[in-house]
Amino acid sequence: MKKSLFCLILVLSFFYYERVSAQKNFVDGYVITVKKDTLKGHIDYREWNLNPSLINFTDNAGNKSIFRPDDISGFFITPNDHFISSHVSLDLSSLQAKDLMEFKESRSVKDTALFLLTLVKGKACLFYLKDRNDREHFFVSVDETQPAELLLKKKYVTSSEGSTVSKNYVATVELFKGQLIVLLNDCPDLKEFINRSDYSAASMQAVVVRYNQCRKSTIEFVKKEEQVKIKFGLLVGATLTKVTFKGAGDDLIGMKMTDSYSFLAGVSLHLIFPLERAQWSLLNEFVYKSYSNSGTSSETTWNKVKYDRTFSFNVAYLKLYTVLRYQYPQWKVRPFADFGISNGYAIQSKNTKTVTETFQGKVTTTTGPAIPDPKLYEFGILGGIGVSWWKISGEVRYEWAQGMSPFSEMKGYENTFSLVVSYLF
Repeated sequence: MKKSLFCLILVLSFFYYERVSAQKNFVDGYVITVKKDTLKGHIDYREWNLNPSLINFTDNAGNKSIFRPDDISGFFITPNDHFISSHVSLDLSSLQAKDLMEFKESRSVKDTALFLLTLVKGKACLFYLKDRNDREHFFVSVDETQPAELLLKKKYVTSSEGSTVSKNYVATVELFKGQLIVLLNDCPDLKEFINRSDYSAASMQAVVVRYNQCRKSTIEFVKKEEQVKIKFGLLVGATLTKVTFKGAGDDLIGMKMTDSYSFLAGVSLHLIFPLERAQWSLLNEFVYKSYSNSGTSSETTWNKVKYDRTFSFNVAYLKLYTVLRYQYPQWKVRPFADFGISNGYAIQSKNTKTVTETFQGKVTTTTGPAIPDPKLYEFGILGGIGVSWWKISGEVRYEWAQGMSPFSEMKGYENTFSLVVSYLF
């Protein structure tokens, strides 16, 4: 268990180091100045969860600059992220039930400079912002007018005095629907569709795209929603398994077992998350893993009876590894760290104990199971570090598992060190 704790600390330390010391991620892009000039170069792209308050830019000549919303008209990251700079009014009222129940006052700011993410560009444009409180905001501009925020309000409604039935609830006021009907009034057929819409990026995009189609306007850009990528892979590895029995009341306790050198092989399913530049992924690996080892012990009792014991184990598992992976995205050879759990089922669990008893020249040999009715299911934790290049990755991995012992007073922990090579399709 100490080794598994050390492995956990090692993996978490890797995560922390990568997050703290991460290098900048400059990608192709360009900046539009306030004079409408285009500066081509590279932008430190963080695939922001919140809209950025500034950007780091390096032009093609190597000159470095920091731009804030008041400094430029906008910037573009090829191919899917387009930001404009705009002075807008922003509703900062909380939509959280706790704040609504405390009747906190509405808050807003006027004429503040922000970077807005473009979702649709045409005769009508749609922009998006997520603020520091994780609240989403949508803005609409028609014929290049100043973007206007589409408003969604919530309020806490209490039951009237003297009422015997509690009617306290949070009411949603969808002001944005009336705003859209007024802003897009030259396409009256859109009214019914607006009234069925909700306050989400997909719904707002659909409204603005339909308006542009209604007005036969060229739609220059529609931001595509990032999807979770699914990839399949194969993996194979060499393993070193050590089994240690601890507890009391059995011949196996404290006996040193031989190390087992074997292999594992299987298939994998990778779910690669789009945010954070695809640094995070969830792996599900279905593998075959086995080990064989043995041990011996000798004992002479007070009455000069000698016992020679030989133990052997031959075990094979089908295992499901569920692993969270963090991978540094920028370099061609990309380091990564894993941490996860394992669930295994023994498809083979052979174990024997041979006892040779010698007394006054008489030898008696008996053979039986070392562990009667061994446990078939085992749970474990694992962690590892490695590197990937192209579609190939190599990893050093450690797994701690509960083992086959069904007895509460005796544990047979399995500690496996693996060198795993995988190929991703």
